Amino acid sequence: MGFSLIGTLIGILVLMPSILFFIKYPPRNVPVDAPSVGFFYISLEKIGQILCLTVLVSSKESFQDVQVNIWVLLLVLSLIVYYCLWIRYINNGHDYSWLWKPFLFIPIPLAVFPIATFGFTAIWIQSYWLGGAVVILAIGHLTVSWKNSNYA
Repeated sequence: MGFSLIGTLIGILVLMPSILFFIKYPPRNVPVDAPSVGFFYISLEKIGQILCLTVLVSSKESFQDVQVNIWVLLLVLSLIVYYCLWIRYINNGHDYSWLWKPFLFIPIPLAVFPIATFGFTAIWIQSYWLGGAVVILAIGHLTVSWKNSNYA
């Protein structure tokens, strides 16, 4: 274990659009009657986020001997699509409904692509710890996002 600059960079690149979202482009037309998605799934989502970032930041050894391969390409591709989806949201007046609009055949893509980015990273660096964190994040984040998308 040790500080990983590459892992930190991946974490920042995934988080940056969300931070910008909350500060500069909050959603418009948010429904006021959307019910809570429940403490359990919100907790899983937050725990998964914290675990993914913690593992990435502290995985220096995991990144030392890795090579560019198909997993890196998929990681970069999923990150590029994720950024394009945020641009789509902003270009459409950052309306709440655009957070949930499908991309091609993929529902809730703004939830799917950051999870894919973390998942491809776990495979690339062969980290079971990151893989487990991604599973926890996926269960929480996809459930929360799916339930929110039903009120868009």
